[in-house]
Amino acid sequence: MDQLELLAAKEGDMHVGFVGLGNMGAPLARRLCADHPRWVFDQSQTAVDTFTGADAQVAKSAAELAESVDIVLTCLPTSEDLRSLLFGDQQVASVLRAGTMLIDMTTGVPAITRALSAKL
Repeated sequence: MDQLELLAAKEGDMHVGFVGLGNMGAPLARRLCADHPRWVFDQSQTAVDTFTGADAQVAKSAAELAESVDIVLTCLPTSEDLRSLLFGDQQVASVLRAGTMLIDMTTGVPAITRALSAKL
């Protein structure tokens, strides 16, 4: 089974996490994650507060979110923010489980996104 078939097989139990709850990320998180148990994280407590009581688990860190879900969606301001999330202080790449899907919607540079993908 490939990764998409595995996700389809466990669709009812699939947990989705969303990192980056800004102007674009918050509405995307609400819509894309509406049908699945969801986790959210943002550096801004104000952004996170809008999800309190919204049927979402608020992670204490991006790493905690990544450890807890089957799909991690990111919507960050820059490629450097994505690099920092994955390989910098937050070390998300080091806690991703085998089979976890990372979907990046960052407003970034495609070449940098491809380079980061190659490192995963």
